[in-house]
Amino acid sequence: MTTTYHTAIPSTPAQPANAAIVNSPLSELDSELVAQDGRITVLEADMPVPSGVASEYFDGSGGFSVPSGTGSTNGHVIQDEGVDQTQRVKLNFTGAGVTVVDTPSATEVQIAVSDHGALTGLLDADHVAGSIAFTATDKLVGRSTSGAGAGEEIPLTAAGRALIAAASVADQRTLLEIKDTAYKLVPTIASNNITLTLTHMDGTTPSTGRPLWFRIADDWRAVVGALSVTVNAAVNTFNAGSAELATKEIDYFPYVSWRAASSEVVLGFSRIPFASLYSDFSGTATNETYAAFSTAPASTDDVANIGRFAATLSAGGGYTWTVPTFTNSSLKNQPEYDTRLLTYTPIWASSGTAVSLGNSSIAGTYRISMRTVVVRVEFTAGNTATFGTGIYTWTVPFMPVSNSYGAARILDSGTAHHTLTSDVLSAGNVLRGYPNNAANVGATSPMTWTASDELRAQINLEI
Repeated sequence: MTTTYHTAIPSTPAQPANAAIVNSPLSELDSELVAQDGRITVLEADMPVPSGVASEYFDGSGGFSVPSGTGSTNGHVIQDEGVDQTQRVKLNFTGAGVTVVDTPSATEVQIAVSDHGALTGLLDADHVAGSIAFTATDKLVGRSTSGAGAGEEIPLTAAGRALIAAASVADQRTLLEIKDTAYKLVPTIASNNITLTLTHMDGTTPSTGRPLWFRIADDWRAVVGALSVTVNAAVNTFNAGSAELATKEIDYFPYVSWRAASSEVVLGFSRIPFASLYSDFSGTATNETYAAFSTAPASTDDVANIGRFAATLSAGGGYTWTVPTFTNSSLKNQPEYDTRLLTYTPIWASSGTAVSLGNSSIAGTYRISMRTVVVRVEFTAGNTATFGTGIYTWTVPFMPVSNSYGAARILDSGTAHHTLTSDVLSAGNVLRGYPNNAANVGATSPMTWTASDELRAQINLEI
């Protein structure tokens, strides 16, 4: 500000007589104006200066203020790893994975990030692996301590690294020595022939990538490809089409064998459940202890029972195969060593003049349990039967490996009961009866046979 606010009366030319009177008040006015100018300068120095923050206001106490909770600048301070960033008027969130919820009544604005990949430039390595300072190699991030809490380093062992690095589930199973042993037996009929196929439980074929494992003797052996065995029609295989067994449902026992000559697993089936070597089977296809294999093992090759299934062979020259609608009883996908209670038709014969059943009734049952066959025979003579002459015999479904003995009774209808012993000699398949103090059971022993007379016998055979 200036300090002179008027033009004084000049001294030359000569001033009027009243010049002093006029100039004196003006000088006083100048002095007062100078004083006022000083006070204005002080006031200007004390005035608060606004910062330019949009949210600040003059608070009435001589200064400007920012609303409480918004920081010293426009809104919150934004930092990156603790370092303040340049403040902007706006903070804009973009991307499909970002949701901003601004509820008027709330005390905060909620920002939800559901897909970090939608944020340009934000990579896993930026905020996960790259931002973690591990203390050493071979560490995983997780939590091994019980309960909720902060993340921890978990050691990653060599075994763990190998498991993670495995290219497939099959490779992982190999590393862990987990063997797929769940299998399914699939008997089918085509052109009257019977085929038994081995698959995984889900029906898929074994392969090198997914083998099927079996314990044969003391070793694990792998099936690495399709495996099946077929028995053709037109042959009385297993003696299953004999007069005693034709059209009767028979239980068969599947086997796997390690065929050492070709270093492969082969598949077969038989009527006997107890074999541990291929030599335990008969080599004759029509024998009841025969085993049919996809490729025949050597006599010393190990075999292992893996289940049971039912099938029927017809009689006569056709010898055609059929299978039932399988149930949990007629098809087993695990080792089985017993049959169900099965039926057969005993053949009644005599050593002299031939007998004839006529309207007689005859029935037999048998059950195999490992090496033992329990056989029952029931015969009731009819009034049109021919009783012939000589010693009577009734056939059994298996030949025993040693002499076998049992018990029997005979009813002389309307007269008496007779108790007796019975036997089946080794390498034979006929049952004979021996009454007390009498000749072998026959047309006239222990009485003369007539209608309604009965025989009931039971015997255990070792096969």
